Amino acid sequence: GTADNGGLVDKAKAILGGIGREVVPSEIVVPPVPAERLAEIDSLVGDLAALGAEGTRTALLNGFGLHLNPELGPADLAARPIRCVLQAYLLEASALRAEIGVDPMRSLLPFVEAFPKAYRDRVLDPHYDPPLATLIDDYLALNPTRNRELDLLPLFAHLDGDRVARALADPRISARPTWHWRLPNADIEAAGWSVVGEWQRWLRVETLALDTRLLAERVAEAARAASPSKGAWASLF
Repeated sequence: GTADNGGLVDKAKAILGGIGREVVPSEIVVPPVPAERLAEIDSLVGDLAALGAEGTRTALLNGFGLHLNPELGPADLAARPIRCVLQAYLLEASALRAEIGVDPMRSLLPFVEAFPKAYRDRVLDPHYDPPLATLIDDYLALNPTRNRELDLLPLFAHLDGDRVARALADPRISARPTWHWRLPNADIEAAGWSVVGEWQRWLRVETLALDTRLLAERVAEAARAASPSKGAWASLF
């Protein structure tokens, strides 16, 4: 856990992870669709809710989630565009968690862990612009797990499967050229909730990643906030 709680949160996560098949339902998976057809999936969601399907907040043990897998185009399968999206996500992650209101059961289940501070600090260093091999190695060194709110293992396995397999022998890793965003709840019974709405949250990340000047400004701001004493000392000279 993030606090000195005698390991109770970690133990709870381990127990819940072990009974995940009892808590987490089978997935409803749709094939890749263009963004303009996401409303069709919302139509399906509405039909399921009308038939009595439950969402994340219907019951205490409903650890349901929505997973989005935005596909990267050929030009995006390179170190710099991946780094930009990753930086943008790390900058937006806290706000996204707050807006989504990640369900307490989903927070306990070991599926949507936030990135550790050490990794966040490394990627949000204003000078961080590594080649692809280093980008992957840094991720594997500090995130040797599928249990992240934004799981990059499928993408990195697609780009360099041997490198990922040497660091993490997990047969559940499915190589594909996508971001695997698993943070949103599946509040299918809630008025106003939609897959399109969650997709628009993700678009906020990609929009920031494309605005390289704003991204650089926000990365620099995050670096200053992470080292306030250093900034205060420098301002004296």
